[in-house]
Parts: sequence; C-alpha cells; structure tokens
Amino acid sequence: MGSTQTLNDVTVANGYFTVALDFGAAAFKGDARWIVAEVRPGASTGSYTTLSPRTQLASVPYALGLRLGTVINTSQPNVPALTVGAPNANSNTLVATGNAAGYAVIFGEDQSPADGYGLYGKSGSGTGVRGESTSWAGVWGESTNASGVVGISAGQFNGGVYGQTNGSGYGVYGQTTNGAGVYGQSTNWLGVVGQSTNHAGVVGESSGHDGVRGITTTANRIGVKGVANATGSVGVWGESAANTGVYAQSGAANGVALWGRNTAGGIALRAEGSAVQSQDMGGLPKASVEIDSSWRLTNPLTGGRYMTALRQRMTKDLQLRGLAPRAQEAYLRAVVQLMQYCQKSPEVISEDDLRQYFPYLRNEKRVSRNTMILALCGVKFCFEHTLVRQWTVFDTDFR
Repeated sequence: MGSTQTLNDVTVANGYFTVALDFGAAAFKGDARWIVAEVRPGASTGSYTTLSPRTQLASVPYALGLRLGTVINTSQPNVPALTVGAPNANSNTLVATGNAAGYAVIFGEDQSPADGYGLYGKSGSGTGVRGESTSWAGVWGESTNASGVVGISAGQFNGGVYGQTNGSGYGVYGQTTNGAGVYGQSTNWLGVVGQSTNHAGVVGESSGHDGVRGITTTANRIGVKGVANATGSVGVWGESAANTGVYAQSGAANGVALWGRNTAGGIALRAEGSAVQSQDMGGLPKASVEIDSSWRLTNPLTGGRYMTALRQRMTKDLQLRGLAPRAQEAYLRAVVQLMQYCQKSPEVISEDDLRQYFPYLRNEKRVSRNTMILALCGVKFCFEHTLVRQWTVFDTDFR
C-alpha cells in the first residue's frame, strides 16, 4: 500500500534516525498497516539491507488534528469506523464548527440499500439528536422519497420528535410543496401533539391544500383532537379569510366528522362571525352553529347572537306598544317559525316568501284560525315596526 519513499543522507545517531514520510490519505482506511525499512551506507550505490521484523503502525496517543480530506472507513461488520467518547468529562464529546453558507457542519449520508441512517442519535434519558439555531432551522431533514426526519418513541407520554420555542417562532416547522409538512402516525396514541403556553400548539398553513389534516381509519379514534383545560381557551381553532377555517369529513358508518365535547358547563363547539351573506345568497348570517353542554343545537337563524339581537329589538318594540307578555312570546315565536321555514333572515324575506308561507300554515300545517291570525300579526309587527318594512301582502286576507 502506498508508494516507496526514498530519502538520502539521513543522519543516524546511536542506531536511531527520524524521517517524515507521506504515503497519501488513500493508504489509510482504518485497517492494519505495517512499514518495511531498507538501509545502505550513505555513499554506497549497492543494494539495500531489509530491517527485520517489519514494524506495525500504531495510532498516535495525541494529535493536533486530522489532515484535510481524511477518510476513516471500516469493513468489519458491527464495528464503527470512528468512536469518540467522553463518559466522565461533563463536556461535549464531539464539536464541529463551520461558517460556509449552504454547507453542513456535520453531514451524514447513508448509502445502504434500505433501513440505514444518515444521522442517528440515541439517548437513554436525554435527547438523541438536538438542533439549535438562532435564526433558522435547528434540525433539518431532507429526503427525496421518504421522511426527512423520523422520530420514534416507545413511551406513552414521550415525543418521537420534540420541538420547543421560547419566542414567537415554531418548535417544529414543516414545509412542503406537494406532500405533508409534518406527518404524525401512531398505533395507540397521538400522531402529532402540540402544546404551547402563550400561542398555538399546532399551526398548519398551506397555499394549495390542507393546513392541518387528521385521518383515522380505526373505529372510535380521532383524526384531530384539541383539548383546552382553562377558562376562555380553545381546543381547536380554525380561521380563514376566504375559505374554510376547520373542515371535517367522515366516510365511515356511524362516524363523526366533527366532535365537540365539554364537561364543565361551557360550549362544546362554537362558530361565530358578524358577516352576513349578500341578498342573492339568501342573507344567511355566517355564524353557523353553536352547541351547548346539553347537546342542544342552535340554528344561526333562530338562536345565537343574531337572533338574540333581533329578539331584543323586537321585545322592546312590543313593550313600548303595551303588549302583554304572552302576546309578546307569541309574536316572537311567529317570527322564529317564519325564519325556520324560509331559511333566511327577515331583512331579505320577500313578498313571494310570505305568500308561500301563510298558505303553507293553512293547507299543510292546518293551524287554527286564531294561530293563523297570531302568526300574521307577529310577522307584520316585526316587519313594520322592528325592521321598518311595509308590503301590500299584509293587506291580503289569509283567513
């Protein structure tokens, strides 16, 4: 291995001499090496005498550093090419530094056919691999056909991948063009867990697909679960400026697309908003649904903030005109029933809607004459006094 080195006129003192030899980095691959020396008198031109026995090259006890481009290999199974340890030093075992943009300080590449690791970290009680950065990614994983970073944990409450941030950034950040930015999978527990003291535990953002998607194929399991244990906190929050904040879909028999649960007397699931659709879309308030702790569903047209405001305005108008409490309830109930039938807010209910509704009460619901009169009076009062709307339809005799 290596080329023959010839040095002339070497000084010998008491049978010892010192020379510098350079066989190149290719001669040292981690396997055993021996050196053979041959000598002859300095002024001689005859043959060399081989010194016996040959000398095995041993590792040096101390070195200032490895040569640039040093390669350390091993061909023995289950034997590491390089082992570095500091078992009792209370310091870092291996420190690598670099400042070249676009290059890795430590680069691990796996060339095995399958099941290898570019970089593998293992810890009995601490952290297997920890990355820290002041302005970018602490740990970066990249893969062409598989996972860039994989975290596995056998403990129930331990994280395969654990991300923590003490500022306004992200503990774990995943970004993708076509696939999943962060993908979590679990057999018996949670695929992805996000926890935060002052901000969002999990944030999903996408320009062309789903920001956060939860999928479960097992019965009685949850695709996305949010837990809030403090007053005023939210388990799952969805917000959108132009599309859907939270989207839920279930394709299984007896499955639940979106599940809200509350055990402390609050609201299990709430959707709210002040925006109202245009008249050509029916004028429906966009605050869509509210479910309380008794599993009572509140329609946005007949309950929630919109109906509360309308009821308050109409109640004041009824009181100002001196109607009895029972008459007030009957008038309010008449308006609610109209809204349920038309599925519109009163502001956009048309004359045609009314001409269909009152015959419906008489012909299909078969209400009594008194009920018909109360319905007509209640609706007419709401439109003329609370909403300040007038139509000739109120002059029609529906009796």
